Amino acid sequence: MMEKLPYSGRTSSYVHKHEPWQEGNMSDTPQAVRKQWVLDAQWTNCPREVEDQVKDLWRYHNLGNDNYILKYSVEDLLHLVEDGAKVEQWHEKPANMSYEECTKLERQGKKIWGWIEGPIKVDYVVQYLREMGVADDETVWIHWWW
Repeated sequence: MMEKLPYSGRTSSYVHKHEPWQEGNMSDTPQAVRKQWVLDAQWTNCPREVEDQVKDLWRYHNLGNDNYILKYSVEDLLHLVEDGAKVEQWHEKPANMSYEECTKLERQGKKIWGWIEGPIKVDYVVQYLREMGVADDETVWIHWWW
């Protein structure tokens, strides 16, 4: 059995970050250990529409493979849209147009396929989180890997 080690009384909270530190008001300090919502967007029963929007969030934050987690609330996601966040999204070539027609439009400054920057969309993510019982002000760790 391990002997119980003593704690200093100081925490990683904001009120304890500066010298001299006091007890201060810790009522708004989040608990260090808590249960957490997690959205695993790949290799699960997550709808593809939700996964596609999570991939956009990954591009928006320039995240890499596997060892990354985003932390958002539904409110935070909606603020991204309200603030006009943009992300590059893949658009397939229209089936009724040839590559030559697409290239001609592109030369005229009208890109219609490939990677095109546009407003970020999170409507499927928000809907899915709400359907799963996540309150708008609760945080969710979002994980995806490619």
